[in-house]
This record gives sequence, structure tokens and C-alpha cells, in this order.
Amino acid sequence: MKSLVFFTLLFAIAIGFSLALDESASVTIWWLNYRVDFSLVVLAVVVVVSFIFCFFGLKTISAIVSLPYKVSKFSRDRAYKKKIKALSNACISYLQEDYREASLYVNSYLTTKVQDTVEYNNNVNRVLCLIGVLTARKQKNKKNYYAWLQKLATFENKEVSSYRLSVLFEAEDLIAESLEGKAIELLSEFLVKNQNSYKGKLLFLKALAADKQWEKLLHQSRLLEKQDRLLEILLDYKRLAVEKLLKGAGSSRIELRKIMSLINKNESKDPTIASLIATKFTELNETSECLKVLESALNVAWNVNLGNLFLENILDSKSQLRLLDRWLIKYEGDYHFHLIFGLVCKKEKLWAKAKEQLEYSIKIKETSKAYVGLAQMAEQNESTAESYKIWKKAAKLNMQSI
Repeated sequence: MKSLVFFTLLFAIAIGFSLALDESASVTIWWLNYRVDFSLVVLAVVVVVSFIFCFFGLKTISAIVSLPYKVSKFSRDRAYKKKIKALSNACISYLQEDYREASLYVNSYLTTKVQDTVEYNNNVNRVLCLIGVLTARKQKNKKNYYAWLQKLATFENKEVSSYRLSVLFEAEDLIAESLEGKAIELLSEFLVKNQNSYKGKLLFLKALAADKQWEKLLHQSRLLEKQDRLLEILLDYKRLAVEKLLKGAGSSRIELRKIMSLINKNESKDPTIASLIATKFTELNETSECLKVLESALNVAWNVNLGNLFLENILDSKSQLRLLDRWLIKYEGDYHFHLIFGLVCKKEKLWAKAKEQLEYSIKIKETSKAYVGLAQMAEQNESTAESYKIWKKAAKLNMQSI
């Protein structure tokens, strides 16, 4: 084609020069015993006509040869557009909670023929299968659910990526069927290849909790702490693990010491975990250990449950009063802190200071407990009328809280 264009241009240039010089030119062709004379213009016309004929001839042949490929491409493009349309409609229906309509869309377009012929839209197929799985789950249709799950697994096996949503669904099913051991094994293999999988980590922790592997749950929660978005959930799992471990320790001090060795300092300062540990020490009559845990946690932040435990476990009231004096600057304005401070002072018969703290607590927030403390002190001072008025306020608050 390039040679043909070249010779055509060459002849065009020759004709141009001839016309510019106003001279006629001719071409003589000898073939066997025959002689043919052409003028240059006639030859140019013949060449142009031949070029046009060859050009359109080659175009026609090229179109005929490429026709099967174009038909195949057109078919695949049309199928791909159907996939995109199906994906769009299925997503909209699912988000609108129209699960029946979503199911119809994915069933209409995701046929075996399309799956086999359209390979480059595998990701669309995966998304459609995912919607099929979720829709069947919402409809509680187990037959469709497992059928879609199988299709999803088939498409995922074609992918190079190691991330398999079908594995996560399978693990969820195993946990629901109380087959936690198999779920843990499956998720362990999954997380080796997908260490940043948020869903995989959550399911792994859920499986450990369901299998009652509390020590491992605590350890795994600690390992996953680097993921910021998991922190709250990890803390909940830590609290659950500590609660179950402490419950399993019974009245054994040895087991309790072992559990305490599993919990690090930062974890023991969490109000919920500190409350669980302090309560366990109280049950075993280890008041001094209980107060150590409470002091460590209350140094970080004041907490109602911990404050109540602090009041219930007075061992050395003078040292505890010193602690409360030290915390006064930090927690001034917290109604519950002033309530506990006042009640500890009341136990030590520091009436003036007790009354001051309880009244300050009431000023911030009225509580029946503070009024009861004031009423008891009024009775101690034989102020019957005042005591009656305070008891009446305490009773009124109790009635309002019911």
C-alpha cells in the first residue's frame, strides 16, 4: 500500500513538472513484438484508477477477514453493557431493600453462556454474585444463598488476587453452625495472605470468642491494636476475654495471679477491666490489691463504678483521704467524685468537710445518695427537723428515678 501511494505521488509530480514546462511527454512499453505508446496524462489516469481500485479492494478484503472478530467483539461489548446495567439496577434495588427485584436482576443477566464467553468483566460478575449472596441471605433462602456463594467462589478462583469474599462468607456460616474450630483454621489461612483484611480480623476474633479461647482472644486483640478503626471493637473483646478469664478463675488465687500476668498496665487502667479485677479481688478479700488497681485506674480518669468500689473497700481511710485530697484539683466539678469524697469523710466523722463535699455534689447534680448522707449526719447531730426535710428530698428523688 505504501509503495502504491509512493508511485502515484511520483507520477503526479512528473505530470506537474510536464504541465509546468508546457511540454508533452509519452511512455513507450515494449511487450513481445508489440509496442504501446501512452501519453503521460493517460498513464497518470490509469495509475490513479488502479490505485482507487486496489485501495477499495484491499479495504473490502480486510473488512471480510476481520468480520468474525468484530461480530465477536460487538457481542462481548453488548454483554458487558448488560452486566453494567444489571449491576446498577441490582445495586439500586438492594440499597432500596427491594431484595426480590435485586434477585431478579442478577438472575436475569448472569447466565452460564455469558460467564463462559465474557471473561474480561469478571469483576462485574463477582459484584453481581456478591449482591446475589447478600440478597439470598436477606431473603433467608438457603438454596439460592449457597448457589450464589458457589458462583462467587468460581469467579474468585479465576482471579490472581488472594482476597476471597467467599471464604469470609463460609467462615461466617461455620461460626453460625457452631463449627468455630473449622472457622478459625479457615480464617488463619486467609489472614496469612490478607493481613490487612478488616472483615477477616473481626471474624477471627468472633470465632475465638465463640470457641471460648479467651487467652488467645486477648493476645490477638492486642496484636491488632495498630489498626485504628478496630480499637473500640478490640477493647470490647479484651473486656470480654478478661471477664471470662476472671469468672473461670473461681476462688483460686493462683489462677487470679496468672490472669493478672496476662493483662498489661494500660489494659488494667481501662475502667471496665479495672472494675472487673477489683471486684474479683474484693470477692477473695484482697482489699489491698483491689485498692491498688482502683488507684491506678482512678489516677487516669474518674469513673462512677470505680468510685463506688473505692468507697466500699476502705482499708486505710487516712491514706485514702490523702488520695482524694490529691485528686480534688483534677476532678473538681465531678458530682460523683465530691459524693464519694463526702461519704469517706463521713465515715471518718469529719462532719464539716463531709457536709461541704456532699452539698457541693448536690449543687452540681442532685442525687438521693448525697441527701441520705446529709440526713444521716443531721441525725447524728440530733437535728431532727433538718433530717426530716433532707430525707423527704431523698425519697422524692428515688420516686422520680423509678
